[in-house]
Amino acid sequence: MVKQVSAVSTAAIEIRRAVESDCDRLVVILRATYLATMAAIVPAAALAAFHQGGGPEEFVERCWPDFEVLTTADTVVALLFTQGQRVESLHVHPDSAGRGYGTRLLAFAELTIAAVSRRAELDVLVGNSRARTFYRARGWFDVSHFSGLELGETPVAMVLMAKELGAVAGQVSSLE
Repeated sequence: MVKQVSAVSTAAIEIRRAVESDCDRLVVILRATYLATMAAIVPAAALAAFHQGGGPEEFVERCWPDFEVLTTADTVVALLFTQGQRVESLHVHPDSAGRGYGTRLLAFAELTIAAVSRRAELDVLVGNSRARTFYRARGWFDVSHFSGLELGETPVAMVLMAKELGAVAGQVSSLE
């Protein structure tokens, strides 16, 4: 009897600072995550603005030097953008979801933020139950609900989430 072995990826996973040559892939990731997750929960006006405007392109053009990316097999599969004590964006391409990449990037964000603050914060759409469940499972909690803007102009219900980082700051981690 011949035993079949499933294919297992042995590709190295790396978290590194984004470089300009990553920009096209970053736009692909932002578009894919928006359409896979957000399109079903944002108001129609926000979805129309997404399709008509250059939201992902403008965001990447403006902010890519501050992104961290997660790569596997030399392909960028996820991105992270933090500012001060805030996680501004964390996106994993839908084709790479469920492999622990988001967890790795979030842990990286928490370590980065712990260097400047004992508390991390982020905003998430109220209707994004998958993201809220993801964060809650990793120790984040709801702080408050508020009306925010999606794609710059469309009001949406948001949740401010936070995590106390006191215990994270002293940990040594090998995330890469």
